[in-house]
Amino acid sequence: MSDLVIETQSPSLYGVAPPISDEAMEAKRKALEILVANPELDRIPVPNHLLQSKLFVKLKRNKLVEVTPQEIHFDGFELNQTQTREIHVLNRSSEVLRVDIIPPQTSAFQIEYKKPQRLVPGFSIRVKILFKPTQWQYYHDAIRIHTPERDHHIITPIHAYPIILLDGILPKLYQFANTPIGQVITKTFSFQSAAPVEFQYRIDILSQDPALTIEPMEGTIDQLNVTHITVTYAPTVFCTSRLSVAINVSQFHVQPFLCTFIGKCLPGLARELAKKQLDMSGQFSTDNINLVLKKSPSMMLTMTSSIKQKLVKQQTIDSNFENEIERDGLRIPKKLDSTWAVSKVLLQKKGKVALKDLRRLNELAPENQSGLNRQKK
Repeated sequence: MSDLVIETQSPSLYGVAPPISDEAMEAKRKALEILVANPELDRIPVPNHLLQSKLFVKLKRNKLVEVTPQEIHFDGFELNQTQTREIHVLNRSSEVLRVDIIPPQTSAFQIEYKKPQRLVPGFSIRVKILFKPTQWQYYHDAIRIHTPERDHHIITPIHAYPIILLDGILPKLYQFANTPIGQVITKTFSFQSAAPVEFQYRIDILSQDPALTIEPMEGTIDQLNVTHITVTYAPTVFCTSRLSVAINVSQFHVQPFLCTFIGKCLPGLARELAKKQLDMSGQFSTDNINLVLKKSPSMMLTMTSSIKQKLVKQQTIDSNFENEIERDGLRIPKKLDSTWAVSKVLLQKKGKVALKDLRRLNELAPENQSGLNRQKK
């Protein structure tokens, strides 16, 4: 029989990537060793006939036994610090069972439990899992549970990995202080990884408002550098603005972190801010506020309607007093060119002020009544 010869075609002919060299494969293998814990080759494994002869393939439960929870996660840890988790092995059948629990095979995980001779229906075994890491790596192992049900034994995976917690850095709800139109407020949040592991993040916008912006939208969080995320609030209209985002971090078994930012812009904030500034400088007066409003047209737009109405009423009352002359206790209009003006003079009594005039006088501020004569008071 002749030898079969296969000719290697050019990679560019079929678009196939060239084979990876041995140096590149070795570099990839070393990179993976940094993240995944190496098997303990110097540790002599304890022979166990159950591991060698039985299959552990079921998760959570079989017909006789149920394990809660179905897998264990040590999300985030510190070196040489012991963390604990628990699982419960429940007899869900109607018979008394004998259950064997096989511990993890690596030294980073250990278990503690009190084994009963027989497991009564409805009762459970509480298994305590202890984890003590020595390196910043991803650890994985499993607890195997041998039950009387043949070829349906239970396995409970164990995972341990470093993570970065956003709960203590980013609030789920952040509200900016009330801000007038034209001003800009920024809030910066800083991140830094406690482990020598690099995490990448991406920000997804769930609901956006033009007044609120967040940047950068993606980046890297590591141990050497501090990462900053800045939220800016710049209102342009009187309303409540809301920005909802989801921050996704490239780490194991973590849901996106949801965060909401709220900003409020109310009428009259610019005037109140100017009033506080003048009050702190000791120059607070109505003239100074009017001077500030003349310099800033945007502040004039934020004046409340009640303040405008008071100013208009005061100007109307002052103009009425200027158009009248007081003589012998009577108030006589300067122009007696109408029937209404003549009737007003004839109906007056000396020393008595009309109810309409009293109502107008009461609308004046107490500080503006100092220049009134005795009759007007």
